[in-house]
Amino acid sequence: MNKKDKTVCWVSRTLRLLVAVAIVFVAVPFSLGQNKDLPKELAKMISAELIVEIGVFTGYVTLALAQALGRNGKVIALDNTEQFVNIGKPFWLKSSAGNKIDLRIGLALDSLQAMLERENMASKVDMIFLDADKPSYPVYYELALKLLRPGGLIAIDNTLFHGAVLDESTPGDSTPAIRKLNKIVRDDTRVDMIMLPLADGLTLALKK
Repeated sequence: MNKKDKTVCWVSRTLRLLVAVAIVFVAVPFSLGQNKDLPKELAKMISAELIVEIGVFTGYVTLALAQALGRNGKVIALDNTEQFVNIGKPFWLKSSAGNKIDLRIGLALDSLQAMLERENMASKVDMIFLDADKPSYPVYYELALKLLRPGGLIAIDNTLFHGAVLDESTPGDSTPAIRKLNKIVRDDTRVDMIMLPLADGLTLALKK
């Protein structure tokens, strides 16, 4: 077996293991953004040390991800407002993992581009958790793949979007964008992926 085949086998085995853990933690319906245990365990399983979270909201999952990291680990948390982030900040400060959170307020697209162009972070990120503005999902995905290392994981929440992705007549910008993303990820030879049809839909994509 050559090096490429070994890598493909490792990625496939890892993805199957991640799915098994996901199923354990989703015995009852939930949104990934509302459950801290699953993202935390996923981060542990791939030994993540550098995580990017796109969409922080109250920072509940942010802290859980930080708690999964080693001493030198870091979560770069991106959001366009501190309105809801401020709810979670006091809990960050009380936690020993709070100092691992690097909060960046601004447009996530700008922050991601800066990581690639000014911080030279291409292929250095271990895990990306995406739960942000839905119309930008396809663009976030492409930038995320550039940031991820081989074997890195992107977890995408809300990929069923209340079932609306099945209805072509659903109005608005969010549903068509998620539907577009789902097709991109499904056909993307750069990743091994699976969509878990649980709660609002969770897609896991492991970069080859």
